[in-house]
Amino acid sequence: MGTAAYQNTSGGLMTVNDGDIAGYRFTVTPNGGQRTISTVELGFSVRVDTGGTDEAYIIDDLAIYEVGSVQDNEPPTAPAGLTLASKTDTSATLSWTAATDNVGVSVYDIYRDGALAQSVGSPATSAEVLGLSPNTTYLFTVKAKDGAGNVSVPSNELSVTTNPSAGGLPAPFGDRDIGSVGIAGSAVYDATTGKFTVRASGGDIWGTEDAFRFVYRPWTGYGQIVARVASVQNAAEWTKAGVMIRGSLDKQSPYAMMAMTPTHGVVFQDRLQAGGASTLTNGTSAQAPYWVKLVRDAGGISAYDSSDGENWTLIKKDAVNLPDTVYVGLAVTSHTNTRLATAEFDQVAIGEAPPPEAAYAPFPGTIETRKAWLWNKTKTMQEESGPINTAQYVAQIADGQNVANNLTKLDNLFKTYDWEQYKTMAKMYAYLMVGDKFDATMMDHVRQYFASYAYAALPQTENLRMSNYATGYLVGQYFPDLADLNGNAGAALKSLNKANIEAMIEAGVRKGWAEYESPEYTFMTYFCLNALYQYSDEADLRQKAKMAMDVIWFEWANDWIDGYSISSISRAKGDSVSANDPAWRGADHTSLAWSYFGAHRAQQAVGESDSTAPSMYRPFLEYLGLVVYRGMTYEPPAMAIQIGQNAAKDYASRKTNLQNSSGRGMKIYRQAYVKPAWGLATEVQYSRVDNWIEDLPIVLRWHSDAPNPLFRLSADQGNSPIGNYSQPANQRIMQDGPAAVGVYKLLNSPTSNYLNAMFPDTGSIVARQEQSGWVFADTGTMYFAFKMIKPYAWYHQTSTDPANKVKTTAQLHPTAQLLYSYDILRSQADKNGWVLETADASEYADFAGFKSAVLANTTVDASHIDETNPRLIYRSLRGDTMDITFDEAAAAYAGTHKINGTPIDYNAFKLFDTPWLRQDPNGSTFTATLGAERLTYNFANWTISQGPAEAEPLFADGFDGGLAKWDLFGSTDWQVQGSGASAALTGTTTQTFPQRAVVKPSQLPYETQNYKLAFNAKGDRFRAMFRYASSTSYYFLEFKNGHVAELWKYPNSSASVQVGTPVDIGAVLPGFSLADWHAYEVEVNGNTFKLILDGTPVAVFTDASLSAGGIGFALKSAGTAVTMSVDQVTVRPLN
Repeated sequence: MGTAAYQNTSGGLMTVNDGDIAGYRFTVTPNGGQRTISTVELGFSVRVDTGGTDEAYIIDDLAIYEVGSVQDNEPPTAPAGLTLASKTDTSATLSWTAATDNVGVSVYDIYRDGALAQSVGSPATSAEVLGLSPNTTYLFTVKAKDGAGNVSVPSNELSVTTNPSAGGLPAPFGDRDIGSVGIAGSAVYDATTGKFTVRASGGDIWGTEDAFRFVYRPWTGYGQIVARVASVQNAAEWTKAGVMIRGSLDKQSPYAMMAMTPTHGVVFQDRLQAGGASTLTNGTSAQAPYWVKLVRDAGGISAYDSSDGENWTLIKKDAVNLPDTVYVGLAVTSHTNTRLATAEFDQVAIGEAPPPEAAYAPFPGTIETRKAWLWNKTKTMQEESGPINTAQYVAQIADGQNVANNLTKLDNLFKTYDWEQYKTMAKMYAYLMVGDKFDATMMDHVRQYFASYAYAALPQTENLRMSNYATGYLVGQYFPDLADLNGNAGAALKSLNKANIEAMIEAGVRKGWAEYESPEYTFMTYFCLNALYQYSDEADLRQKAKMAMDVIWFEWANDWIDGYSISSISRAKGDSVSANDPAWRGADHTSLAWSYFGAHRAQQAVGESDSTAPSMYRPFLEYLGLVVYRGMTYEPPAMAIQIGQNAAKDYASRKTNLQNSSGRGMKIYRQAYVKPAWGLATEVQYSRVDNWIEDLPIVLRWHSDAPNPLFRLSADQGNSPIGNYSQPANQRIMQDGPAAVGVYKLLNSPTSNYLNAMFPDTGSIVARQEQSGWVFADTGTMYFAFKMIKPYAWYHQTSTDPANKVKTTAQLHPTAQLLYSYDILRSQADKNGWVLETADASEYADFAGFKSAVLANTTVDASHIDETNPRLIYRSLRGDTMDITFDEAAAAYAGTHKINGTPIDYNAFKLFDTPWLRQDPNGSTFTATLGAERLTYNFANWTISQGPAEAEPLFADGFDGGLAKWDLFGSTDWQVQGSGASAALTGTTTQTFPQRAVVKPSQLPYETQNYKLAFNAKGDRFRAMFRYASSTSYYFLEFKNGHVAELWKYPNSSASVQVGTPVDIGAVLPGFSLADWHAYEVEVNGNTFKLILDGTPVAVFTDASLSAGGIGFALKSAGTAVTMSVDQVTVRPLN
């Protein structure tokens, strides 16, 4: 006390006491919800006199504390004397006497028929209520409200009946000018013809505010308006007349409008927020009369146009910020404020929006009804980026809809050069499907278009190469006098492109298609094959195209589990193409597969036109509708359809792909573990060269009624979006049935050392819990547990968030945004790892039981994760020890993935090894088997044969159960290496007498006579025995010297005798080596014995010494150690 201080900015020092120190009180009133005050800033200033040096300040006992609030509980008095000052057909001006309040009235609320209509601030005591309907009675009251929120009792009730509509508009329509118009507008309705005639001035409906005449009615909730714009006067080139949904009658209100113009055709406009900018999307280039429609539903606003009011084209879908109750009606602006423009409307209808279910596909439906649904979807595609939807226009023309306008659009497309080759194929479809309707001028444009390309071998991706070659081939066939940029035409152009096509087909059927299961690009290649089958005039090429498509269909069928494809994916570009379920899927090969196979629930949406996500931006690249056209003659094999429709799949499979997208050799080993309602699929790449980084190497999908039931992992790659564009060189993966593990090592930019686990936040995960570093998820149909080795953090990103919200280096582009919302577990480390464990819900009593089992029965050894090559060891729920060490994707596999100590033998993987499909890598034979039927595709002579499937085996062993079925006769030179699917029988010996492993007679009686012995094997010198009855009675094929086979026998004697002459396998199969895994078959039939290797007959021997006996294998040294590994041994009766 008694301190000297300045109390003002002027004057001298004065003595101050506590009473002179100011106190301040502030009140925080949250606007809904809870607000936390974490920082309060107080400022102080010191005044220093000129030349002064002794001024200072000391502050103590500074405090901020809560004090009791001052309550104002007293409401204002009721406003009195509510009266009508004036009225029109659409408005009423009210006045009242001011209310009083102990503090002060802040606002007056005007209620119309019991609902708040609008508010005006005090001291105003009058208000004009707009948006009323003509000749309609309303009850009004007014309430006063103070700053504390206290509300008075209502005023007296006032009944007001608006004037009749001057133009005879039908109830409840009214009309008025919105914004600043130069000349008052009007609207008249002719009840006889059902026509509205609207006259308007106004500068425009555009920018941040509008000026126009609006014929409207209020509408609450979802709804739609349809009208035919019968005519629109050309007062200016941008005179607009159409239908509108508007948030209010304010000139800056948000709105959506579908309008006709005199010279620019149909346009869609909207303003998303009050006072925001307007945007425009072009619709059909048509003249009135033309139909327009706006639909408001849960997905936002959808805008359509139509030539007949029945077949609609979707122009755009958008999310406009509108209140629940909106104004719906007809809008006209002259675009010249000093001149009236007249527009006429008829067929005007406002009503409920169709329920979402009305747009769903028929369920369960048939192949025919599902394909028809896809066809109709094609005809109603969205013209998001203008009139460039080839498939849409072709489909409408094929059905006789809006033919003239669609031909104009197609004609313009043929005037445009396309950099993406598959667009040329789409335009070839257009010509071949509806070219009979092209006039001479348009045909000139078609010829010029196809002549603007060089059709020749390309260093390009698989789909672009096939598109170029197939289009060039068809140009040569259908335009024989048209030369390409290389000067080739007619037969020459056909011939060189046929050779390129055949080379690609040959590689696809023998090595596997490079862009396997790619949502965007698999279909583009298929698209070309279908065109060749449909339109080529050469039977041999049509046969090859058919066989290639058949095999593609068999793979789709194999992977399909009642609505979901279980497979790793090559080239999954962006979050939207990862989606693959009945809620939504792209207009890609999964939609085509769905049309034949069906799903466990109705398909709700398909294609980019059915999605409002920002990542949807190019429906003009969707050509699915063209292959489901009723005129297409190709049909998938009936067996493939049956396999695809099997809703009870329960299997494990292995596949191999041997080429990358540019056609260069590489090795991709793919596995899948599939149950009826879910599946896990992974892949790992070796000998990797110049391939794309858009793969999904680990995919877990499950049945769900919610969207996006998909869990996946990715490793960040440059500025690519989060979740896709994974870097397989940095992340190495292995799978053992329902479990998968991975290790990570940074090999590139240090800004990209992130792993992402993408947990969908769509309701497809029912519950999620964390404990001991594990994240446990309950999906309803299955459970999974995920563990990241290095520390991680959780992030959340939605479809409306910028693409770089979580991954800050991601590019800002529409396709980089997410399609769905995700909780993202993100871990940054130069070396890292993860574990994924899965289980069917039926395996445990409940989710807690699964969680307890993982915590109690699994172990994770990450002690080697920071070594030069990170290593991770995991003991799974199945009891297997999975051991993975980081290795180079560009190198050859070197045994770094082990199960129970034994390396996974990726080299033994077949091209197809599933319950239904079989083919060896580079094999010339593909078989598909279902029940008692088998289809055999022979790619050596391009034939398909049908016959009975092989009978149930007399004996089969994959050695996952050990050696209980085998008699080793005391030898210790044989043992099983590996476990589960990786188990194999391995032998090595230096003994100079046979070390035998023979199937016990209890498993395969020695009385067995005729059969086929099949097995996979590799080694340096080994024997395959058949008709084994004793150690002195059997035949054996001896394989030696890298590529030689000899037949010998023990004819009830201790001495062996050679049968026939040695066979040089390399002469039949160039490059053959015993050291590599091969598929061996020995047909034992009477006195004839056939040796078949990798599906190719190699030798035939004859002998009649021994008539019956079992099978086995033997090793005998010729001086040095000899070895053999054998797996998947089967003995089947001959058909």
